[in-house]
Amino acid sequence: MEHKNPDNSNKIKKILTDNTRDIVFGFEDGFVSTLGTITGIAAATYDAYIVILSGAVLILVESVSMAAGSYLSSKSQKEVVGEKIDEKNLLTGAVFMGVSYLTAGSVVILPYLLFRIDLAIAASIILTIISLFLLGAVKGEIIKKPAFRSGLEMLFIAFTAAAIGFFAGQLINYLFTR
Repeated sequence: MEHKNPDNSNKIKKILTDNTRDIVFGFEDGFVSTLGTITGIAAATYDAYIVILSGAVLILVESVSMAAGSYLSSKSQKEVVGEKIDEKNLLTGAVFMGVSYLTAGSVVILPYLLFRIDLAIAASIILTIISLFLLGAVKGEIIKKPAFRSGLEMLFIAFTAAAIGFFAGQLINYLFTR
């Protein structure tokens, strides 16, 4: 019979708690920027290849950029206030940021690999709505706030940003295809 080591469980919990900001930020931005970008591109082009290509490039570049940004901004913040810089913690946060972004972006683009474009748009939006609500609810549990309310907050804020991307794609398509 296998016994769980409570010390390992506590270490994992502490690592996740210490990196909540990077995890939530990475997931939220991965969902929102990917959804806004590829939904705008999909609605403007109705070309699955362009959507998948654009989405894959976006996800790969942004996950690395977000990780680098997390590392550099955290390091700068510590330098400004004169705190000791723990490279391992900075790198851990950066990895959480990048992996969270990559994971979320992959969830958003997955329907375009499985369905024809009109169904993929709807499936991607629905999957992202569910994912954002769950992300907010989990965040609420972590910070000891009502999960449902936290889920709705995440959904509202994130979807406002995603809608801007969609409408920008529509406007640009309208302006340049006339």
